[in-house]
Formats: sequence, C-alpha cells, structure tokens
Amino acid sequence: MSLCGAWAFNGRPIGTLLNEADKRAMAGRLLEPTGGLAEFSKGPLWLACSKELLVSQGEDCLAAEGFLAHGADGARGARALFERARGLGPDGAFPPWDGHYSLAYARVRDGRLLLRRDPGGGERLFYHRTQDLLLFASSIRPLLALGCIARKMDCWVAKEQLLNKSIVFGKATLWDCIHEVPPGRDLIVSSGDINLLSIRSSLPPQGDGDPDLFPARLRETLSRAVRAAIGKDSRAAVALSGGIDSATIAVLAAEALGPENVHAFTYEFDDPSHASETERAAAFSKRMGLRHKVLRIGLKDYLDSLPEALWRMEHPFDLKHGPQAMLLSRFIRREGFSSFLTGNGLEQCLGVFSHDRYLEDLSRTIPWLPAPSLSLGHWRAKAFHEGGRPPLSLLLGALPGVPAAPPIELYTLVLCALRHGGTLDSVSDFYPEDLRPWAVGLAESTRVREALSELSEFPLSARFRRLVFDFFSTRCSIRPIQKAGREAGATPVSPAFFESSLALCGEAYAITRGDVPAARALQRRVMEGVFGPDAEFSPKPPLIELSQTVVSPHWYKAAMDRVSRAVGGPSFSLEGFSEVESETARRRFPESFAQLAFWHRLFVAETPAAQPPTWDSLGVRR
Repeated sequence: MSLCGAWAFNGRPIGTLLNEADKRAMAGRLLEPTGGLAEFSKGPLWLACSKELLVSQGEDCLAAEGFLAHGADGARGARALFERARGLGPDGAFPPWDGHYSLAYARVRDGRLLLRRDPGGGERLFYHRTQDLLLFASSIRPLLALGCIARKMDCWVAKEQLLNKSIVFGKATLWDCIHEVPPGRDLIVSSGDINLLSIRSSLPPQGDGDPDLFPARLRETLSRAVRAAIGKDSRAAVALSGGIDSATIAVLAAEALGPENVHAFTYEFDDPSHASETERAAAFSKRMGLRHKVLRIGLKDYLDSLPEALWRMEHPFDLKHGPQAMLLSRFIRREGFSSFLTGNGLEQCLGVFSHDRYLEDLSRTIPWLPAPSLSLGHWRAKAFHEGGRPPLSLLLGALPGVPAAPPIELYTLVLCALRHGGTLDSVSDFYPEDLRPWAVGLAESTRVREALSELSEFPLSARFRRLVFDFFSTRCSIRPIQKAGREAGATPVSPAFFESSLALCGEAYAITRGDVPAARALQRRVMEGVFGPDAEFSPKPPLIELSQTVVSPHWYKAAMDRVSRAVGGPSFSLEGFSEVESETARRRFPESFAQLAFWHRLFVAETPAAQPPTWDSLGVRR
C-alpha cells in the first residue's frame, strides 16, 4: 500500500495539527514501491504516495493507490485522470475511471478534498476523524501507527463478521472509530463537513437493450477493458485456471498482443489428495499458442506464508485461498511482470448476481406467505446444522425459481431487510437461543437501520438487488486477497471488475435471470468462434470452499493448528467478548473465531509490525 494523508478541517496549515513525527510514523508503515515515495504538503493537506501515482500542479493534487487503467491513448492512468479532473472545473463531478483504486483528489485553494473508492471495491480506503483532522490511508497499518487512534476492536462488528464472514452493512470496520469508504462512493470534505455520496446509480441498471446484440457489446466492452489494463506493454501475464472465465480474458489478451506475447500462469498444490486444474490450463494454452508456466505449492510454502498473508490482507477469514494467491503474485513478479490479468468478476458481468434470482422470487412470495418464520425455517436448519425442516418449508421449495436450499451467506442480510421492511417483527426466531442477542443487537442497531433507510423508498426486490450487489460485488474476499497479492508481488488486475464492465451486469441479468447454465451459454456466445461447443473447462462450484483453488481439508487443518497455537490454544478468549460469548463463538464458529483471534493479535493486541510477521517472530514453533 502506498497512500496515506491528513486534512485539517479548519483550513489551518497541516503542520500545526500533524507533527513531523506523526507523518513519519504513517509514511513508515507504507510499503515503499519500486519508484519510491513522494509527499505533497500544502495548506490543510498532507499526502504520501507512490511517486508514479502522485500528480500535482499548483494547489491541485491527486494521489492514488492500486491500479488505474491507462487512457485511450495508452497514457498512464494517474496523469490522464488528473488532467481530466482539472479540466472539469471546480464544480464538475469527478470523472469515472476504470481500475482497482482508491484515491485522494484535492483542490486546496477551494478548501475541498475528495476521497474515492472504485465501484468494484478493488482497493480499500480507511479514515478516522478527530475534532480537527481527517486521517486516511489505503491500509489500516499507517493509521494504527498513530498514538491518537486507539487499537480497539468493535465487538459488534466482530459478531457480524462471525455470523456472516463479512461486514454486511454500512461503512464500519473491525476497528472501533475507524471507517471505510464503501465501494462506489465519494467522501467529500469541505468546510468542516463530510458527505458520503454515491458515484453510481442507486441500483445496478436492469438494462433493456437488444439481447441479440448484447453478446457482441459485452465482448467489445471486455476487450476494451483488457486493452486498457495492458496499456502500452508489449506482453501480458494471465492467471489461468482451468475455467472459462480466465480463458476468456486470456483470449482477449491474445487478440490484443498476439498469443506468443501472452504468458499464462497456473498454480497447483503438491498434494495427491487435491484435484488439479493444471492439465486443462496447459491444454488450453497449447491450443491457443500461449506460453504457460506452473507454480507448484507445497504444504510448507502454504503454512509458512499464513502470517504474512493475514498481515497483508488485514482481514481474518481468507486462509483457505489468500496465501496461495499471494504466492502466485510473487511468482509472476519474479518472472518479470508488474501486473497480471485475472478472470475474477465475469460472473457479475454475465448476470450471475449472487442469488439475485432467488431473492427476486423470494421478494415476490414473502408478502403472501402465512407464516414467514415457518416458511423460512429450513434456512435456519441449514445455517445452524439443526435437524429437520418445518413442514411449510416445502412451500418455498415448490415455488418456481425458489430453491429449497437458499444461500446461507445471505442469511443475515435478508432477515435484516425483511425486519426493516415490515415483514418480520423480529429476527429472533431465526437464530438459536445462544445467538439471538447477537442477531437482534445487529438487526436493531443504528448502523443497520441507517444503511437500510437509504433503500426504504424502493420495493423489496430492488432493495435485495442493491444489498446483494454491494455485498458480493464489493465486499467479497477477493478484495483483501488482491491487496495481499499486489503488496507481495505483481498486481492482480480484473478487467471484468472495471466500472465500464460492471455497468453491463444488469442487462446481462435481464438475459440470464441469474441462472449459471444460461450465463455460461451467454459466455460461449460472447466468445463465439473461439470456444467451440465441445470445449471443456473445469466446473466452478457455487461455494469457493469447494473450488480446486482452495487447499484440501488436511492442509487447512494443519493451518488451523498453527493459528490455534498462535492465539494460546483451543480455550482462548477474545478481549471484549464475555466468557459466555467466547464459549458461544468457539462452539458455533471454531475456525472463524480462531482466525479472528489471530487477526486480533496482529492488529489490536500489538502494534502492527512494519514488516510481515513470521511464525518465528510470533513465537510459534513450526
């Protein structure tokens, strides 16, 4: 990460409120990029950023973190975006731009600062407000280096994380008093006020274009996104699994540069019990004329990388997938590439909107169900491994388009939406007795009420669509995983997550209705003439835990043994949790709670290290 800064609300020179020692403390937690760091300080503003991503002229300055796509002429993204923003004048809306980024744009003479996070959520952006200062950074570590910010966990947010493996609502983080700019939002600071504005439409557009013309339009959009990601480079790297998504991106890169200039990289585990996609990836590379290399990851590689991966991700629940993705990024960097393309996000572009269809059908049937608590009871049974299903659960399963086994990851999101939409009086009945205080406390919290009040004017189906879009398209685990990869090696770039690509997902959904087979059929139409009807790709399971890119159960068990020892053994407690709450968490969410405790040790119990920790530095015998 390479962006941090501060803004004085009262317009005073920043040096009167933020001393040089504090600046050094924040900048010292930045991972210095190849080109070095640059600083900008003028009036109420101070910024530290990578030299290649900081552009200034007079009292205007732009500093960014992550990947800004190249302009239409191949110009580097930061300079091109800065010139476009300045050309709009002081009252013009900040322009859209493709990429995975967070940025700060200041017009010091106008007393105005804008913090932006791209709609795909590719980079993170944290902030903390004091009475006089706004402190911000693309990583949590520069903020926690300041003595004025307490290292304290928000226990209610932690409970939300345990219930959902993610923060579902609002701008909260696991750190008390530290917020995060939500994806697709601008934080506008002027005259001592903070306004959080959406930079996209209130809902993903449905689209009403011609379905017969859509495949060609989607292909052209993705092709432009791939070319913008490549820029003026004469070769490209692609993370290639055996699936159709990464193959699609590889083909578009080959069309842009020629197949001989596209280098495909695949990782596999040195684990006889684990399925491998390497054979399919190698066969595809040979057929398309791509160069292909394989990274073979051993158990020791995986285990040794765990502390570093968590430290870089700053997120507690991605140990099944994050370390190997980081190792692949490092491998690609050693091969001479500063970035590489991935197929992540194509599900969204193809209208597979993470259960949109289920939620749409649910919203249509819920109003006339005689007893929603009974009708949805089978969901609780599955979510909490309870035996049996209430009789009326069969009703939902019998309805057209509504699966009998709804997606568990949407449990809290849907229940809170139904509660504040007036369908449910309480969420209490949907949780086992020991978890009811957590669930009710979350559902009735001010934070959840505020998040849902923004959508109160929309019908239930539209509310669901927006919540799902925000939750899956911007808060999924791929974001911290990408962050870890970029810090450790080459930068992962996903053209399908660019703003221009995501703009088509609503129109795709109108065609596919969220059906995976329909989406894959559409994808073959998009790549007509390249993927023949007999082309075989690895099937992608609905849950990442079942994917071939995730480590095997016995590897993961070995990882959790290390994590358990790092937090003091299986009977550990967590600061802020009562003894009863800790026991509940250990029983209900043993793996997640252990990873949360590991995260707590690295980021709360101790000042985050300036360099990645190791098992040895943590006192854990390997």
